[in-house]
Order: sequence, then C-alpha cells, then structure tokens
Amino acid sequence: MRRPPVNTASWFNLYQDERVSVDVDKNDSIFYKVVVDKKTKYFYNETAHHDVPRFLVDTTKDGQYWSVLYHG
Repeated sequence: MRRPPVNTASWFNLYQDERVSVDVDKNDSIFYKVVVDKKTKYFYNETAHHDVPRFLVDTTKDGQYWSVLYHG
C-alpha cells in the first residue's frame, strides 16, 4: 500500500496546540500529517492511528498526547 501524494490530500485538522498539529486527509482516513515544533511527518497505513500518538509521546516526552486522536 503506497502513501498517496501529499499534494492531493485535503487536510482536516483533528488537534492543535502551541506545539503540535495533527491533520487527517478527508479522502483517506489512514493518512495523517503531524507537525511537531514546525517539523512535519506523515503517517499512512492501517496502524497510523496508533503510530501518531506513539510518535508524539516519544518526540515530545509528554504523555498527554496518547489521547490526541480522541480529543473532543
């Protein structure tokens, strides 16, 4: 399974604070764009919804991001 081209994605913001932003592609719910401290990383596959919070916690050393995709 190949990640779609970034320029074809239609991003929807799921979470944002002063340090982190998490977006999902409106057309593909397993394609995420994560920005931490102005550095962007993309996740694409069926485990992305687990990989995104794990990446955020590992990168920021802040456990609050375990629930970032369930923020509401």
